[in-house]
Amino acid sequence: MKTTRTALISAIAIGLLAGSAVGVAAQDEETEAPPVAYTTGTSGSPADFVAPTEELLPGGSQMSGLGLIDIPLEFTDARLSGLLTVSANGAAQDFVDGFAGLESRTYRIVNDDGAWAGSGDYILAGDSEAAHFIEQESMVLTGEGAYAGLIAYVFIEFTSEGPQLEAVILEVERAPLPEPVAVE
Repeated sequence: MKTTRTALISAIAIGLLAGSAVGVAAQDEETEAPPVAYTTGTSGSPADFVAPTEELLPGGSQMSGLGLIDIPLEFTDARLSGLLTVSANGAAQDFVDGFAGLESRTYRIVNDDGAWAGSGDYILAGDSEAAHFIEQESMVLTGEGAYAGLIAYVFIEFTSEGPQLEAVILEVERAPLPEPVAVE
């Protein structure tokens, strides 16, 4: 197993080095954005909002139909820049020292060259004294139009300075979910 892991790490490293060499050679020519890229970004406030329906439950709540419409995104790789629309359903639970909420979300980013669509999750959790707090979101998006054949993984961490966006664009097809491993 260790030999397999070492071989895999070596193959990835060689691939990255080869890609870097190709990237350096191609810098002399005017080229399109590379299919594989790391990018960071910022986001603004939604232009519109659809209020969800909410149901209070013992110790928590459920909501459905949240809509955040036309959130401006600006990434260092312009392929992910555009207007983001989010739809969400979620549940929240209170516990002795705090709360936790998890939302299932769908996403669509649109710009002049194409679009990205997919799904992901948003989590918000903390203790009553705010000593421990987490607010994060992750999404996997499939490219459309000029971005067909690309996948983007976007991670957002919400901080006191505002949302911190990071993403990786890959030229791969998304692998199907595996069957659970049989445990005997």
